[in-house]
Amino acid sequence: MTSAPFPFSRIGIVGLGLMGGSLARSLRTLPDPPSVVGLSKEPHDIERAMRMGIIAEGESKPESFFSGLDLVVYCTPLNTTLVLLEEHRDRLDPGTVITDVVSLKGPVMEKAKELGLQRRFVGSHPLCGGEGTGLDASREGLFTGSTVWVVAGEAEPATVEVIRGFWRALGAEGVSTQAEGHDALMAVVSHLPQLAANALALALEEKDVSRDDLGPGGKDMTRLAGSSPEMWMDLLAHSPSDLRDGLASLERWLAEIRGLVEEGRGEELQRLMARTQDWFKRTRWN
Repeated sequence: MTSAPFPFSRIGIVGLGLMGGSLARSLRTLPDPPSVVGLSKEPHDIERAMRMGIIAEGESKPESFFSGLDLVVYCTPLNTTLVLLEEHRDRLDPGTVITDVVSLKGPVMEKAKELGLQRRFVGSHPLCGGEGTGLDASREGLFTGSTVWVVAGEAEPATVEVIRGFWRALGAEGVSTQAEGHDALMAVVSHLPQLAANALALALEEKDVSRDDLGPGGKDMTRLAGSSPEMWMDLLAHSPSDLRDGLASLERWLAEIRGLVEEGRGEELQRLMARTQDWFKRTRWN
């Protein structure tokens, strides 16, 4: 059985940071790679990406960027994406398909509808990334084996399918979801762990603990503390109320654990830890 041909021949990537740079690197490895054009406000990123051979052309201004593109992928932070969609709407060719990689989908889908782009806009959220930022942090194969949440919104079914095919060609699996449910889930599985890691890092800093002092478990627990604050401010400003509920629950459990430790109630603490161990075993990933 032969695989379906890659659905796009000329792709524009807006933003050449971790996600955009990784996308350009990964597209280059396809059997019949498309022509990739980059748009970035950083001229040196364009120059470097061209020297690396991961984009064929690059622009720092949008005037001539969109001509002839089959697909545009916005690889920019949430608020930047919202602003750029509005700025770029009238420059997009009528047949250009649009997607993004923002990790909250509701605000982006609403903006696409507001701008009249909903029939050709499909939201995407690849569940992959890293602590680093910028083109230097990008890597080939970032999307391989990852899940990509795909939000159809009001897009044409054929458009949704070509976006799923796009991610499939990069080794990822597109999973359909709705924006509201997706964002509620991200608030507790992504935003809550991020803030918990920030809090843990602050507690360690108060005790004059450095990253070098940590063992493997401590390093795992604090890895997210190195994430970009600028990126997270965008997301947290739009995070649904599920995040506040999650923080309240975390605070409540920390207070419970503190009380057990202070009062020397070891048996109850052991039962609590056994409960979390059971959760870990029952719900662990494959």
